[in-house]
Amino acid sequence: MIDSTTISFGVYRDEYFFVTRLKRNTLNTGIQENVWPEDDDSPIKEDGLARLVGRIETINFFRIITIERPGKDTLRLVTHRMDLVAEEISEMYQSYWQVELFFKRIKQSLKTKHLYTQSE
Repeated sequence: MIDSTTISFGVYRDEYFFVTRLKRNTLNTGIQENVWPEDDDSPIKEDGLARLVGRIETINFFRIITIERPGKDTLRLVTHRMDLVAEEISEMYQSYWQVELFFKRIKQSLKTKHLYTQSE
């Protein structure tokens, strides 16, 4: 998972996978494929491939998944994971936010602004 404020789609590495929320001002062009879910009750409304246009247009195609959430804004996720179904990608993003909320509570409880970790 990566925060949508820090990602640059023009520069990414194939060995690292990402799933992030697509910014509102990011446009997509050249839809190559659309896969519509067969289940009308599914929150997944669109799953397709497109190039992204921000400050520059990307060369590579990315997967864009549109999710409708009752009572909330529509969520547009972007990834280059082609091996997972849209529901799995949606669950990955939801899990990411559970981790974010956990660390937010920890920081509030400890009354600290920064957490430092060391990994081996």
